[in-house]
Amino acid sequence: MSEWYYAHDGEQKGPVPVSELHRLAANGDFDPVNDLVWREGMSDWKPAGTVPELAPSKPAETAPGAPSPESSGSPGPGSEPAPYTPPASTTATPASTTAGAPTGGPPSAGLAIASMICGIIALLTFCIWCLALPLGLTAVILGHLALSKAKKTPDRFGGKGMAGAGLATGYLALLLSVAITAWAATLTPEKLEQMDWIPEDKKQELLEQLEMRERLREGSGNIGEP
Repeated sequence: MSEWYYAHDGEQKGPVPVSELHRLAANGDFDPVNDLVWREGMSDWKPAGTVPELAPSKPAETAPGAPSPESSGSPGPGSEPAPYTPPASTTATPASTTAGAPTGGPPSAGLAIASMICGIIALLTFCIWCLALPLGLTAVILGHLALSKAKKTPDRFGGKGMAGAGLATGYLALLLSVAITAWAATLTPEKLEQMDWIPEDKKQELLEQLEMRERLREGSGNIGEP
């Protein structure tokens, strides 16, 4: 049942049901024509006589010499807003944010982006093991962290696709870098000379590196001799 607020003799009262308004009207404590009324869902106060369910069953008689509703100062439809303000809503206003809800803005994808960038660079430089190994390892670690955070709190952390790309390129770069490092450890000048598919300038650089490796091995062996 609707609860109504009403203004009588310059005082705001209520809420009361419709039956109570009819009882007050019978006792002379409520004017069913000119008193202002309001209930939840109405935009502003209105004279009771303009509300169908509150209108009196019989027209109210106007005492001799008394001003009619049209000539009185009571506001009618289309008049200025009533001097009363509607009471606060009787229903609880939903909170703008709830505990654990996102505070707004797109999810952070910094870890996922860093993982993908490190993985791509590591894959492009897999031949340079001293650079590819740490970059590939960083891509793998950051990728796992990004995926873990995205699964636990997807409203704050995003970028699952980029994290997956970082993991894939990071692992591939580590695999290639380890493979080429192991292959280089077994390489000898004789085997290198037989590899015609290697350009001469690169072959010369590799030969110099192999000679340096042999000298280092010989030097480390001489240190242990008495």
